[in-house]
Amino acid sequence: MSEYEKDYETERSNYYYNIKNVTDKNCWDDSSCEQVCDDKEKCYTPDCTPECHDEETCEEICEEFFNQETNQTEQNCTDECSIEEICGGCEGIEEICETYTDCHEECSGDEKCDEFINGEIKFEGECKDGGSNFWINAWGDGLDYYNELNEGEDWNCEPEIQRLVSVRKAIQKDMDNEFAIWFFEDFMGGDDYDKIINGEHGFRGVLDILIRNEEEIANNLHCSENKEWPSGFEKIDITYANNNTHVEVWEKNIPAEWMEDTKLYTTLYKYSWIPDRELLKRLIDYKLSETNTFGPSAKDIAEIKEDEGQMEVINSLSDRYGGSFDVKLELKEEQEEGFSIKKYLQINPDVIIKFSDQIEEKPDISVEVDYNTLYNFISYMSYEMEGDRIEGPHWVWIEDKEGPGKFFSVVGAVSKMWREGVTIKPRYALLKLFFNSKNIISLIRGVDSNKDYEGEKVKMSGEFIEER
Repeated sequence: MSEYEKDYETERSNYYYNIKNVTDKNCWDDSSCEQVCDDKEKCYTPDCTPECHDEETCEEICEEFFNQETNQTEQNCTDECSIEEICGGCEGIEEICETYTDCHEECSGDEKCDEFINGEIKFEGECKDGGSNFWINAWGDGLDYYNELNEGEDWNCEPEIQRLVSVRKAIQKDMDNEFAIWFFEDFMGGDDYDKIINGEHGFRGVLDILIRNEEEIANNLHCSENKEWPSGFEKIDITYANNNTHVEVWEKNIPAEWMEDTKLYTTLYKYSWIPDRELLKRLIDYKLSETNTFGPSAKDIAEIKEDEGQMEVINSLSDRYGGSFDVKLELKEEQEEGFSIKKYLQINPDVIIKFSDQIEEKPDISVEVDYNTLYNFISYMSYEMEGDRIEGPHWVWIEDKEGPGKFFSVVGAVSKMWREGVTIKPRYALLKLFFNSKNIISLIRGVDSNKDYEGEKVKMSGEFIEER
């Protein structure tokens, strides 16, 4: 904290800590305009009304016939006439060109803003003989609430807890095995691909709502007169599994050191789901039929062009391969001749990074992936890795009992997929692809791929939570 400066002697010392400044902007148009004129030429042909008159034209038509009296061939001729309108008088008119001045305003400049503080939240404290004190000092639009927190004895979060309990009751009455069967067999069934892609997170989303609900109740117990967990909770117990789904949900009362004698109602779950083998093929076809499915967006491309580091990567890659780094990516099923998906990846200074269905040049590298091997790998990672992880509120922590064994299992699965399901041509390009893979992935993910997002959860250990 910082100490306030004083112009007078006093036995008191006052301190403050600035929590937050609320700022606003005063903006105005700072552009200027000037008139710019250009000489231009406009050409046109004058209107002309032609002079017309009727003119008769005749043509002699003759027919030969044999005269038996004279025993000679003779001709019989007649005139055939027609009247035709003849117009003229506009043939010699020439195009006329005139020069004129075209003027318009050109403006330059931009909007300018002054930022100013229009609100502030501070911790303030006072030290003096006989004691000390601290309080919150807030001013600004909508910040009066923080000053009310100084009246700590009036805090009561019970209404908020009851609101959260009502949300819990509305969800728990339908969260059972019947709901799981409906969700995974009816809702996720059929060929509505958009519903499957966008709705897959629905079941897990409901579980996460329950967990967030419990976390908020735990936080509000600190400012509630009653420190006991509220009533009205009915335990949820779900076990559902089929060929591509495994879900377990159970609930326990768990003690926490920071809640004294209160036990926290805790929802725990394991979840893994992937589309079945045939459905995943159809989903891949469906997603690939959409435009802009892969690669950076137009905005990302523009930002990459402005990023010297990213452009250095692109120039380096393209220079190594004669001006453009081109890769053919193919996903196919060996047992089924009809299933094959091809995409071409191009990296060069002109397109930056682009996926397309075909390219004019021969690709520098071809990467073929067997669909069944890839599906088996995804299934293993989903069921054995993700599906075995227990999820719960922030006060739950599960010790990994498998130790390094899980790591080597993952390495083994990756090695098996690479060995049995991936073919790279030409073979000597494998090392080059490894050296370039980090740069390629960073470009495909876009300019924000290097941001780190770390959680700030504090978790409490407790092995018994795995027990039903």
